[in-house]
Amino acid sequence: MDKKGQQYWRAFLVYIFILVFAIAIINKVITIQLKEGPYLREMADDFSLKYDSVGAVRGNIYTLEGKLLATSIPVYDIRIDFASETFKEQNKGKTFEKDLDSLCRDLNILFRNSKNYKKYIKKSIQLKNHYFLLERDISVLQLNKIKRFPIFRKGIYKGGFIVEEKSKRVYPFNLLAKRSIGKAHLNCVDCNNVGLEGAYNKLLQGSTGKRLMQRVAKNNWKPVNDNNEIEPKNGMDVITTLDINLQDVAENALQKQLKKSSADHGCVVLMEVETGYIKAIANLKRDRIDSNYYESYNFAIGESSEPGSTFKLASIVVALDDGVVELDDILNTGRTNYSGEEMKDSHYEGTNIKMPLKKAFAISSNVAISQLIHNKYSKNPQKFIDGLYRLGLNNSLDIDIKGEQSPYIKNTKDKFWSALSLPWISIGYEINITPLQLLTFYNAIANNGRLMKPLFVKEIRTTRKILEKYEPYVINESICSQETIKKVKELLLEVVENGTAKNIKNDVYKIAGKTGTAQIANTNQGYKSGLRTTYRASFVGYFPADNPKYSCVVVINNPATIFYGSAVAAPVFKEIADRVYATRLDIHDPAKEENQQILAIPKYKKSTFEDIKAINKIILNKPELTKKIFRESGINENIIISNLTKDVVPDLIGLSIKDAIYFLENHGLKVVAIGKGAVVRQSLNPGSKFTKGSSIILYLG
Repeated sequence: MDKKGQQYWRAFLVYIFILVFAIAIINKVITIQLKEGPYLREMADDFSLKYDSVGAVRGNIYTLEGKLLATSIPVYDIRIDFASETFKEQNKGKTFEKDLDSLCRDLNILFRNSKNYKKYIKKSIQLKNHYFLLERDISVLQLNKIKRFPIFRKGIYKGGFIVEEKSKRVYPFNLLAKRSIGKAHLNCVDCNNVGLEGAYNKLLQGSTGKRLMQRVAKNNWKPVNDNNEIEPKNGMDVITTLDINLQDVAENALQKQLKKSSADHGCVVLMEVETGYIKAIANLKRDRIDSNYYESYNFAIGESSEPGSTFKLASIVVALDDGVVELDDILNTGRTNYSGEEMKDSHYEGTNIKMPLKKAFAISSNVAISQLIHNKYSKNPQKFIDGLYRLGLNNSLDIDIKGEQSPYIKNTKDKFWSALSLPWISIGYEINITPLQLLTFYNAIANNGRLMKPLFVKEIRTTRKILEKYEPYVINESICSQETIKKVKELLLEVVENGTAKNIKNDVYKIAGKTGTAQIANTNQGYKSGLRTTYRASFVGYFPADNPKYSCVVVINNPATIFYGSAVAAPVFKEIADRVYATRLDIHDPAKEENQQILAIPKYKKSTFEDIKAINKIILNKPELTKKIFRESGINENIIISNLTKDVVPDLIGLSIKDAIYFLENHGLKVVAIGKGAVVRQSLNPGSKFTKGSSIILYLG
């Protein structure tokens, strides 16, 4: 082949190579476009687009009367995309600068600050920030105003205005029942929601939606559209059994006593006898830094400890139900000895005294109760323990709120059982029980033996309908015989009438209950911490004693001064009971009020003309009698007229508390005032007889 032919051949080969290469490229392009394209585009979208979860609006938590305990409000983050049309270089000019100045000025006015918004915005424009955070957690009212500001009113594409909605959980009553309501961590999946927020989290949180997000600079993401692709479904509302007014009373009464006694912590639970509904629950602990009291732990549910004398009721119930004792049986009190260890009563003065069980229980004799149980059950102590188990005291309550500690009632097979166990268990030691578990037992006594499960929630509902209703739940129809119930009710009433809790006795309604003063065992040092013994004061009972409607437990730990349950815990119970009785007319006995004899309206003692006129108008609705009184008195200014009719209660409705106290205390009545303002109701009917030293409750409003 000549030289020219070789050149043609070489050119041909090059041409063929180029053609084949071009065909390969075209083939690859077609393959990518038609076959691999969807897959590659999907991969690209995975790197630049994603679906983000959009949280639902969390359901509200309400009191039984419909007051908000917890709710979620929308808050918004405001961001700017500086790659939007308004911020492009060619669109900048005098109009842009004027709008920017107006925007920054309006932002300063709205948020009441002096922040240099213009400086931050100018810098972010240069950096072409696609996702600049302008403000965080603004309200809906602020958002509506911002939407009308210069530049932002152009929207997301032209004005770069990006709005991100979030939810913020708020608690309108702040610290009231804080630990029982709990706390919701809205932006934390793994966080542990406590209290009702945790127990009903799945119902409250609803179901999340989906929103398409696009990756922008610096691994930030912004919404592609204004609307969600899948809308979230809002959570359901929880209607609790709590009464916010009684909750307020319980917390204030507890806090006042904690401060007065310089105690470490304490708790109160108020329960409705018939239903088991929890009407109030307060848990307060002293802060080591500022010495104020806060709700930091649910002691009523989570603190299981030795109850002390309040457990004596359980011992007596077992003994009465087994038929081994009667209320008039004579028992020793004072001092005794078990296996070389001495036990003595707090009132022991060197001599043992014999007395009936009823009186021994009323004065809370450790010796009498422990000897009774030891003498009757020492040959078969497991029978006594089985009796406690029949009462349900060894079972958890299985309540919805997390954190309940299981009770511990030692039995004879326990490795820690000893010759001392039986007598000490009978008076509330060597066992552990929570305040709520103890209250549930006392509530069963008040409820004629029916053991009710404590309930914190009444309903689950949406804005339109009730989805689920929680009816009262009976754990045990009868924990003991009705004869035993009748007898122990008599014992509990005697404690308040003539025993350790007689300081809370009153003439308006009767209280039944039991005081408790327990030494607190230290893990390392036993029942003494250094040179000082620490105590737990308690009172648990129900009211009105003749027709129980509410039961209540009060526990105060480690008071620094007086440590007896009667002096520390019982007054808290009384303050709560007084308020409940004052605000719940349905628990009053109408028969007693109807049978009160109405007598003549009493006369006055001393006052001025104007005061007598005003009082006559209120009591007699006859202010014209005032001049007659003055004429008969023979003087023109201060007058002396006859005393109040002997032993007769006046009508005080409408009087100021100052005037009412003046009239009543001068004639031997003890006054208890509840509320503020003028007298709107009184516990003793006008015209009814009273005895000197009686108490009258005045309700102010």
